[in-house]
Amino acid sequence: MGDDVTLLDEGWMRKCHSTFSSLSESSGIPFGLACVAFTDVTFPGMPTFPIIHKSHMEVFGGHVVPEVFVNQDGDPFLFQLYRRWGTSVMLSCRLKNGVGGSIDARYNKQHVEGWSLTPLLRAECAVTTYLRDRHGFATAHIENVKKLTLDVIIPCYRVNLEILSTILSLEAPSSTAVTFIIIIDSPNSSSIPALLARYSSNPNVRIRVNDTNRGASYSRNRGLEEASADWVHFLDDDIIPSSNLLFAVSDAIRGNPDAAGFVCNTQFPTTTSVFTTAVHLAGVTYFWDIATKTEVDVPWGVTANLVSRRVLIPKYIEAENEIPTPTTFSLAYPKTGGGEDIDYCLLQRANHQSVHYKGSNIAPGFFPAPDAIVEHPWWDNGKRSYWRFHKWSIGDGHLIDAYPDLSYQDYTPNSAECFLVTLSIFCFGIVTLSSTTILFSIKLNLCIFAANVIHDIYRHLSLHPDRNVTLKIDSRIRRNSLLWTIAIIESSLIRMFSELGRLRGIVERREWGSIGKRFDWFVGRVPGDRPRKEERRNSVERVGVIIVLLLLLN
Repeated sequence: MGDDVTLLDEGWMRKCHSTFSSLSESSGIPFGLACVAFTDVTFPGMPTFPIIHKSHMEVFGGHVVPEVFVNQDGDPFLFQLYRRWGTSVMLSCRLKNGVGGSIDARYNKQHVEGWSLTPLLRAECAVTTYLRDRHGFATAHIENVKKLTLDVIIPCYRVNLEILSTILSLEAPSSTAVTFIIIIDSPNSSSIPALLARYSSNPNVRIRVNDTNRGASYSRNRGLEEASADWVHFLDDDIIPSSNLLFAVSDAIRGNPDAAGFVCNTQFPTTTSVFTTAVHLAGVTYFWDIATKTEVDVPWGVTANLVSRRVLIPKYIEAENEIPTPTTFSLAYPKTGGGEDIDYCLLQRANHQSVHYKGSNIAPGFFPAPDAIVEHPWWDNGKRSYWRFHKWSIGDGHLIDAYPDLSYQDYTPNSAECFLVTLSIFCFGIVTLSSTTILFSIKLNLCIFAANVIHDIYRHLSLHPDRNVTLKIDSRIRRNSLLWTIAIIESSLIRMFSELGRLRGIVERREWGSIGKRFDWFVGRVPGDRPRKEERRNSVERVGVIIVLLLLLN
């Protein structure tokens, strides 16, 4: 303690000692291997004044914290170390820090970058060795008493207190230690004071506020910097979690502990309108519940509900090894999202293979976790808007340039590229004052639109009607031929608007070599390249219909 600390509650020694005793009884860990922290009223929720036992000094040869620490981060280091054994707790006994805490101290604060990686994991190994050599714990027993650590990272723009309260009240198995990390990306939100008042004193909830709107990827990366668990669980701030979500995640991790991560199940409510039905039919929500469609090595998952290994190393490491930094999200994609989730999953899988299996293709990637369910409400209560999907596509078009080995050439243009051709012809007609050329471009434009609609009607009603059977679509729409057809037509609009967004992003980034190429959304995991072949066939058929319609018009 510093000379500016004021103790506010009598009996703190007795409570501290009894807490050490109860932690030993409840965890099965020998007395003393724990961290009991005061409640600092000047920095609520942060274990800034931890109490440790002489057993800790025995484990670490007389050192409180590793020598890499200077004057910061040692307190959370101790708290997170014993969190792994379920023996970290914050006392109700309070103190007040006169100078420092969450404000400036009397000295220059020197943080230790990466303290939650190599230093923390080596300390965990030291405790493991101590339990085995000093107390005779068998390896199996150590694994049994040790906690699975999971940090839930929520990039938050809306600051919806009702939804956040539902997430923060989720229960977890007693064998799993969970911390919630909320990164607020709207610093001017009027709901921030209420959120802080309700949760800032909870040591298992960490709330950070960006200085300005930085976007989802930046906020997730900041959450990763705050995290110290072995696993992280990314959640969006507008989902409704199932009550057993963290139980299902814990079961998935324990069932496949060598996975790079887990793609969880994000479901939408049953459609109630033509527009929401069209969103499903357009295919833009296909990967949200991919966990129900793939048994192993899921290509990627949306970050609305995604679990990833933070610590990319085996459980026990040699003293000379350094732990790689966690996989992060690229800021090359739009702040509002689009492509960054695919990029992250691909990077995480590659890093996992490189660290654990030296690049071997046998390394496990992302496993499905279909029982880890959240519901994602329809955006804006299902209000009709195509801009969201257009903006997503602006970003995900960058994947073609970023992953050329997962992209392929389409030998016929898609709708956006066809519209670009008609625009060029129209402009040429304006410049040359040729009414014939202008009229031809208008006819071609109409044929492109009609051909895409006709082809989608053919696909959904005749070619692949079975693909829509499992979609959660209101039976009134499904049984009404007119409404069903209108929904298919609108799905064509959504798809074409998305393709325009993809082309727009490519042009804005000047990735000229990406024009005419497509990204394989299944990243080569489907045998026989069926998705690529089907996409190329669809393009050829649509162009064929365009030509036929154009001939009929002339």
